[in-house]
Amino acid sequence: TTTIKVSAYGPNTCVDTAEVLITVNPKPIVDAGDDQNICFNDSTFLNSSGNADTYSWNNGILNGVLFEVNTSQDYILTGINNINNCSSNDTVTVNILSLPVIDAGLDDSLCIGDSVQISANGGISYSWSPNNNISNNTISNPYVFPVIYTDYVVIGTDLNNCSNTDTVGIVIKNSPTISVSNDTSICLGDTISIFANGGSSYIWLNTDFISNTNVNNPTIWPSTSSIYNVIITGANTCSDTAEVNISVNSLPVIASGNDL
Repeated sequence: TTTIKVSAYGPNTCVDTAEVLITVNPKPIVDAGDDQNICFNDSTFLNSSGNADTYSWNNGILNGVLFEVNTSQDYILTGINNINNCSSNDTVTVNILSLPVIDAGLDDSLCIGDSVQISANGGISYSWSPNNNISNNTISNPYVFPVIYTDYVVIGTDLNNCSNTDTVGIVIKNSPTISVSNDTSICLGDTISIFANGGSSYIWLNTDFISNTNVNNPTIWPSTSSIYNVIITGANTCSDTAEVNISVNSLPVIASGNDL
């Protein structure tokens, strides 16, 4: 508070004085809070503090109410004392952090019963869903072994704790529909043709007494009862296995009697 005195002199050297009292009211203390860093499309809220009677934000937001932010900008808080109408401002900056670019790779396919490795990059931590038929859902490169078509969604998080997602689809290829010869028996020394159908390539695993292990209909002549296993692969590279059991019967012992 300040008193200002003024003296006035007339032409006859007479003087008079007057005083003006100036009262200086303090401005209110206004605090808009610390600057914030948030991820793109996240929400935040701002709180006012200080000793003002009323507060208002220039961007139309409400105190303590969540709002979505997608561009960096300043928010100005104004506080007013009702008695003297004095006001103060404070500014808080909300900085928007870019989201990481997460890449889960290209869609893939596998045969039922097989597994395939999927891999994500662009973050420092990962979470895959659904969390089934997967070796580990919290690493970047798990193995998956679904039995039906499955979209695996990965959430990748960066150093700023901002997250983004990507998806990789796993297609299940059909196993070949196969058929093989019926189990049968032969006499020792005989030959027989066996077969397998339903694939585009064949591998017979029993390599004894067989004409060709890489055709669908080899000829065999086992000397003892044997099982012939075959791997049948379809055009889509998926395989199935089957077997043919061959029983070998001994020849009869024929006695012609003594010479006469």
